[in-house]
Amino acid sequence: MTIVSGDGSSLATTQSFNAKVALYAARGYHHTAGSLFGSEVTYLGISTAGNAIGYVADMGGVPQEKPHRPVRVIVGEAISAVVLEALALELVLKVKLHHAGKRPPKMHNHADLFAKLAASERQQAGQRFQVGRQPDTYTLEEVLANSAPAFERWRYAHEHQQLEASMSDMRQAFEALAYGL
Repeated sequence: MTIVSGDGSSLATTQSFNAKVALYAARGYHHTAGSLFGSEVTYLGISTAGNAIGYVADMGGVPQEKPHRPVRVIVGEAISAVVLEALALELVLKVKLHHAGKRPPKMHNHADLFAKLAASERQQAGQRFQVGRQPDTYTLEEVLANSAPAFERWRYAHEHQQLEASMSDMRQAFEALAYGL
């Protein structure tokens, strides 16, 4: 299979890790996650207790429902957005490991992948992440620990009664980690 980039160059894929393709995919997943549920959404939660399905989309501190849309569509978009953002985070971490000369492991855990980066790289990313944030909010390490199970848990949302994710934190973590790539 061959993927062609916007500039027409070939991004040939192989069995080994291709950082260029991974970064294109990560940026695409990040963009699509934002467009699915909007960049203004800071928190997503779904509940599937019993036969009822409910959701919360927190837009800057005020939980709101998206008007005139079936709940099944909104919940599907919420699940898709979290899965895509979690996958984008995983891939950007693996690209950073590849650029550092390390073979990206086959795992999804954001915190474990981040821990494999050099201390200086973790510190720089953490500082970029904190820019413009309140001092009492989560650090990058804490956000990655919180988002670590998101990819696996949210893609199997049908197996859980309750799921929560901080979209704004995951999106900001992606931006801090993708900086300069």
